[in-house]
Amino acid sequence: MVKCRWMPSVERWFDDEQCRQESVAQHVAQCAICGEYLAALHKLRHGAEAAAFPERIEDTQFPAFMDGIRRRLEPAGRRHGGLWAFASVSAAAMIAAVSMFLVFAGRPRDVTATVVEEATTEIEGATVTVEEWYSSDGDTATIWVHVPEKEVW
Repeated sequence: MVKCRWMPSVERWFDDEQCRQESVAQHVAQCAICGEYLAALHKLRHGAEAAAFPERIEDTQFPAFMDGIRRRLEPAGRRHGGLWAFASVSAAAMIAAVSMFLVFAGRPRDVTATVVEEATTEIEGATVTVEEWYSSDGDTATIWVHVPEKEVW
């Protein structure tokens, strides 16, 4: 459809909105495109007014109306959710049982002493010594870093 730049003004004029009414009326009289557009708008409005009547269901029609709705309703299908529910509950129970078994069944593993194989430092002039102490609570390794007295930071 060929468009004219006056078409938005013709729409506003047709809807009785604020516009330059005299100039739009003159343009519609001269422009064939806008004249056809105005005729199409009139035709569209008359068609909408003719079709705009409310549908009503009378009391005598209501039972037949509801029967039609009931016939179109399909019965709800059988759900097979029981198998999945049983499987998920079984899995949750199995996880809980295994967790409780691991927590309560055994005693913790014996703690082994830490053995220090090597110790170094990047502090200049410092020396590192490792002393093994044997006490009643097990083997304990102590690492000493000796820094010269002048190098206190």
